[in-house]
Amino acid sequence: MRSEPLAVLLPLVLGAACGNGAPTDDVLALATTLPGPGGDVAVDFRDGRSRGEWWPCDGRLTAQACVDDAHVNVFLSVPVVDRVEELGSTICVQDAVASGAFEILKNRYDNLADARIPDDVSAIIVVGSDADGDGFVEDVDGETAGAGRVLEGTIEIFSLNGFDQPLSLRLTGTVEGGAPVELTFLGAMSVPAVVPPPEGPGTCVAPDT
Repeated sequence: MRSEPLAVLLPLVLGAACGNGAPTDDVLALATTLPGPGGDVAVDFRDGRSRGEWWPCDGRLTAQACVDDAHVNVFLSVPVVDRVEELGSTICVQDAVASGAFEILKNRYDNLADARIPDDVSAIIVVGSDADGDGFVEDVDGETAGAGRVLEGTIEIFSLNGFDQPLSLRLTGTVEGGAPVELTFLGAMSVPAVVPPPEGPGTCVAPDT
């Protein structure tokens, strides 16, 4: 399989790390190689305008900037969810009580423990955007540049204090295809009134320089 570099954004200089290695400035930084429609796609992405959302069973981590015309999306979910098509469901909700990604990660954080993939949570990475409004979940027009599930890994949770509080974590592991993955995230989180489509907005902004 060929490995085609997707793009490298101009680096964002991180502040000095805390003693535990946590980032001190907002960032989504992702380095990995994902399976793509035309072969393996190398991704080296960093943007300081990071943000995320908690859904009933999932968490979505993203940033304003793009890789070419594609948003970086990292989804954390319950272990049984291992495909993009399964995101955004209420599979983890019983009697109006959710036991989703937020609750699982909060439990691990409160107990000073790392979260394990796939035992505690699942993680799916998608680099794509819905530029023409027909979605990228059923990708028939090439809007998904690369996508893959994290097969095994560890999530170090540096900060997780509430739905509307910043989330800070680092994920390391291996994705489909066998490539290593490292994700560093620090950003504001929110809870949308309605779960948005996984692909997010159809427009991209310039890299954060």
